Amino acid sequence: MDVARQLSSWYKDETSVTIILVQDGTKYTLPKQMVCAISQYFARALEGDFKEADERTLKLPDCRAETFDVVLFFHMYQRLPSDIKSEPRPQHLLVSLWLFGDIYLIPHLKTEALKAASEILDYQRPCPGVLAKTLVSGPEDSSLRALFIEKTTSCIFQGAYTEEECAELAEIEGFFKIMADGLAAGKHNRVFADTVAQGQGSISHSPTSTASVENCNRRPRRLVVHPCQPRRLSKQGICSQPSRLGPRDASSEETRSQQCPPTSGD
Repeated sequence: MDVARQLSSWYKDETSVTIILVQDGTKYTLPKQMVCAISQYFARALEGDFKEADERTLKLPDCRAETFDVVLFFHMYQRLPSDIKSEPRPQHLLVSLWLFGDIYLIPHLKTEALKAASEILDYQRPCPGVLAKTLVSGPEDSSLRALFIEKTTSCIFQGAYTEEECAELAEIEGFFKIMADGLAAGKHNRVFADTVAQGQGSISHSPTSTASVENCNRRPRRLVVHPCQPRRLSKQGICSQPSRLGPRDASSEETRSQQCPPTSGD
């Protein structure tokens, strides 16, 4: 009954708050108590001696409606929507949710978004655009950043990316240094050991880990990678490796395009 009383109290609150998403201009009018319950950050802004409290308005930069809609769902039900993985850009959405939780102090949202992202990356390559967003916006010591670096590195050494995707990776600022530093520090030894020993498979050891390679539609290259040889991560080394593939069929190309659709900045 406590939950029911809390929900009821939101709608008895005559004080409303306007939330404006700066990126797309979407506006939400919500009970103040509800907004304060979403995040301590919001509560402090609306109940303290701040401009936001006087105007009863919160402006959220770097957030779109597709993200905030899920935030509201999550606040009501304390879980992500069950069909979130079938969204057109699930990786992008989950990264946006994790970043929202990090900025606005919602740790449970971060935990659930990371869990869902990890499950998706068991059978999808990290999209270059999503990786770029993670590297730019995610804290350097964050679990989200570590997840995407590890999964991307694994797929690179399996030969899972197309030449076009390799070119996109090469354009990410700081990408090669980040990967090289990871190798030199031995952070990804387990990934490379698994790749060399098995010649296939995901960095995950879950029962569904083989789906990662199958959906990459590329046979892994048998590279022997020493963790103290970051020079192998030069731009030429990644993007000019000769492919051992034969001709690809149309269904293979369709699967690739579905995994990493074009992204726009969130």
